[in-house]
Amino acid sequence: MSRTIIGPWSIVVLVVSLLTMLKFMGDATQNSARFGELYSILFLLNVLGLATLAGLVIWNFSRLLSQVRRRQAGAKLTVRMVTMFVVLAVTPVIVVYTFSLQFLHRGIDSWFDVQIENALDDALELSQTSLGIRMSAILKQTELLAANLGDLGDLGASAALDDARLVTGASDLTLMGYRGRIIATSSETTSIVPVSPDDTIVLQVRQSQSYIGLDPIGDAGLHIRVVVPVSMSMGKETRILQALFPISDRLNTLATSVERAFGDYRKLLYLRKPLKI
Repeated sequence: MSRTIIGPWSIVVLVVSLLTMLKFMGDATQNSARFGELYSILFLLNVLGLATLAGLVIWNFSRLLSQVRRRQAGAKLTVRMVTMFVVLAVTPVIVVYTFSLQFLHRGIDSWFDVQIENALDDALELSQTSLGIRMSAILKQTELLAANLGDLGDLGASAALDDARLVTGASDLTLMGYRGRIIATSSETTSIVPVSPDDTIVLQVRQSQSYIGLDPIGDAGLHIRVVVPVSMSMGKETRILQALFPISDRLNTLATSVERAFGDYRKLLYLRKPLKI
């Protein structure tokens, strides 16, 4: 009675475990974070399945040996049938398993073509280099403008900022004192109060170190912000010049697309070895 109960229930447990594992595997491969969460569960299910199968084999094999030792009727016939089963069933299963394993490994490896990885690296580096070259040119341009503002008065500086904004393509040029007092500003928007740099940026400029970076400016999107010191004549208040240059939507979209594709590929690369295991 126990054999008729244990056998079918063991098969049911194995089948349910296999289906559950395949369901989790299908869900996990769609998301690297999800795969990281389910990896331990998947590994545990595999171990439990193998342990259950190994336990059934050992239990039945020990029963068979016990029957042979007791010279129970039909024991030798059972041994012959088991031997035939091993030869006829296990051998082709091993062949199919070997080729299936190689097929799966090669299929997973094909997702990670070296040329594709190099192309993504080059595309990301190209976008970063292109943006870096533009930012370097903008920094030099702004520093040259700051040098020309050193000897100008407030009215002259305001006119100079209007002309410089049209020439440089900046969306906003603001000349201010170190305490935040707005001296002159020129902007293509109708904003009354210009966007001021953070205190950390002002502190950096006070140490005669120019600042340049990509910063979000309110609802206007991503801008290149440049803040440089303005050298003044002796006895005059030291000033700083801030310039804002908009990033075109096309360039921003392309850079974001490259970074997203590179990030997605890295996530797949993270799944490579755990998925094969």
